[in-house]
Amino acid sequence: MTAAEIWCEHELFFDQLRDQYDPLVAQRIERGRDISASHYLQVLKKRAELQAIAAEKLTFFDAWLMPTVAVQPPKVEDLADEAEFFRLNGIVLRNTTVTNFLDGCALSLPLGAGIGLSISGLKDQDHHILAVAKSIEKYLRSSL
Repeated sequence: MTAAEIWCEHELFFDQLRDQYDPLVAQRIERGRDISASHYLQVLKKRAELQAIAAEKLTFFDAWLMPTVAVQPPKVEDLADEAEFFRLNGIVLRNTTVTNFLDGCALSLPLGAGIGLSISGLKDQDHHILAVAKSIEKYLRSSL
């Protein structure tokens, strides 16, 4: 979805200005060039189905908790290789992508040593997720 959407925003001037983009960013934008409208609409339809399933299954939960990022932050030198950059980027974004795809809301509480606790909820639950996070943060402060 994001590749198609970002391509839509950049396609009118991308070819003329490609050399002004960071090469890794340009590569991500260009991925949207060949995505058909049909494929994009199919993804939107599947997304709506998954959102409905998530709403049904997660209705009775205050929030879902997970590490914000699935791995420790990579070293800058590990990102120099394009293939490794995209591999690590996918891992780093894996957990937050789920919430984004479901059109949910989330925040991350820092736990130290580059670790964060993601507190996520469904669409329009922002105030509730903030309240849950505040409770967790209060507990964490008292237990340290």
